[in-house]
Amino acid sequence: MNACAELKAFVDEMESEGKVKCEDIVREARQLQLQLNVTPEYKLYLCICAIFGPHRNIVKAWDTYEKVFTDLASQDAENGSKHLFQAVIQFFINRYPEQQNFAASLAKKLYDNSVIEDQLFIQWHAKHLRLDRDSKLYDRPAESAMRPLLNEFVQWLSNAEYDEEQYGEEAAADEEEEQKAEAKESEAARN
Repeated sequence: MNACAELKAFVDEMESEGKVKCEDIVREARQLQLQLNVTPEYKLYLCICAIFGPHRNIVKAWDTYEKVFTDLASQDAENGSKHLFQAVIQFFINRYPEQQNFAASLAKKLYDNSVIEDQLFIQWHAKHLRLDRDSKLYDRPAESAMRPLLNEFVQWLSNAEYDEEQYGEEAAADEEEEQKAEAKESEAARN
């Protein structure tokens, strides 16, 4: 049995018992990583392929399993988001290309849930940001194939109008209130 199938069987058993525990999935993925002697970021790919696919819709089930991926990504503060995105690319381009119609919906969910920042998507799509070339998940042709799948999503992100003027006014008002509170405290201390 290959590692993805083994992990899938583990997740399916947990789900059938009604006991989905993300910590257990992460622990099982670590054990498989050690058995296979693969790089740490490969756990992200193992998990995404085992948990999702034709048997479990990635967009609908993401919220249930998101903690698995945020925990694994947080273990590598420098490249965790990039490795997660590389695993997503591998999932849609190489492992389950028939699932590509869900790529933009998943990207939006990752953005909405603050798993991956908008700037990573925008800069990567514009080829201003490279994903981790040293990772075993790095696949330049797959990245090229993924870009068109995210065109509309990245365009939406890029055109999102942030009301910076209002934000600036709110920040100034907050700062002014803080200064008034400090002045009152100073005056009270003097008295």
